[in-house]
Amino acid sequence: MTARVLLLVFLGAAAVDAVSPQARIRTVPPPTMEGWWLRVDTQATKAGAIEWLLGTNPKKFTVKTTWSAGGGAEFDLPESVRKENVIHMQASTAPAAAPVVVCAFYQQQGVVRLEFSGTDSRQLNQKMKEAKCTP
Repeated sequence: MTARVLLLVFLGAAAVDAVSPQARIRTVPPPTMEGWWLRVDTQATKAGAIEWLLGTNPKKFTVKTTWSAGGGAEFDLPESVRKENVIHMQASTAPAAAPVVVCAFYQQQGVVRLEFSGTDSRQLNQKMKEAKCTP
């Protein structure tokens, strides 16, 4: 009987954890497209989560943002880097071997298409153009 009780408690905790990220993800507003924003290709992306470290200096990332499977595919970067001319980003996938495909935009301009698994670092500037990424 004790084993059943522990199993039920464990399953109950897992259900709560599974619901909590969904509730948080739904609160992410659509992108304003007034600066830097990202679009995750949810069909090609197999990662459950992507974490980005962002900043204006490649040796000092100042802000972190994450995306989780099931969340909105498009979102603004944090306000502290959204309007910068040049940004540096380091992205990591979870699990590490899972591929992701992401387009980065500055306003209505596709800047770069990122296809990777594990960790990738890039410098992006507003003048870059990527024809494969359209708003």
